[in-house]
Amino acid sequence: QTNYDENVIGLAYVRTICNPGYSAGIDSDTMSNAAFTGVVMAHEMGHNFGLFHDDGCAMCPSDGCIMNGVIRSTPEAFSQCSIDDLETLLLDNVGHCLFNQPTM
Repeated sequence: QTNYDENVIGLAYVRTICNPGYSAGIDSDTMSNAAFTGVVMAHEMGHNFGLFHDDGCAMCPSDGCIMNGVIRSTPEAFSQCSIDDLETLLLDNVGHCLFNQPTM
């Protein structure tokens, strides 16, 4: 059990999406707001893929982007910075396990 700051609403390992022991995140649903919880889940999964906070990215609308370090509203999209970073990570084979087809 790990206790974390009450202002933290999610935690995730970075760039571990295909690591069986670390491809996880924790989300705290204290607001009972499904849309906000979905944003936090997407944000933490972004970390699992290897994305960092994009607070320095000038391409976010006024309600912010999913990978902002502080989420104050319910952003609906990843920034172009995060999209570009994800493309680079996928080309670097970070998500290789997502393309495995199970055998039957």
